[in-house]
Amino acid sequence: MVRWCRDSDRQDLIDDGWIAPHSAHSRGRAIDVGLARSDGQAVEMGSAWDQFDSSSYLRGVEGPALDRRLQLRAEMVRVGFKPYAREWWHFGFDGGADVPVRDVAYACRDR
Repeated sequence: MVRWCRDSDRQDLIDDGWIAPHSAHSRGRAIDVGLARSDGQAVEMGSAWDQFDSSSYLRGVEGPALDRRLQLRAEMVRVGFKPYAREWWHFGFDGGADVPVRDVAYACRDR
């Protein structure tokens, strides 16, 4: 993501804290999740993932979407994940703190 930000002239996303210089995702220490119905259909959470504005904050929406965000957060916390208040979908896990940071470019392929 850092490379994409720089290549896309979006350094602001790093400067504003939306993109971390070293991702916990690539070390297995963070996950982005949402809710889905039993048929696999995504549940409306009030904003898209990676919205990069205040609607991404846990309490950045009202009504049923906020209720679902709070439900998701409560369950993730219950099983040991730590929420990130600026992104309703992002949860961290303390395991693997000693895993080294890797900067590997993966080739994208069409299916």
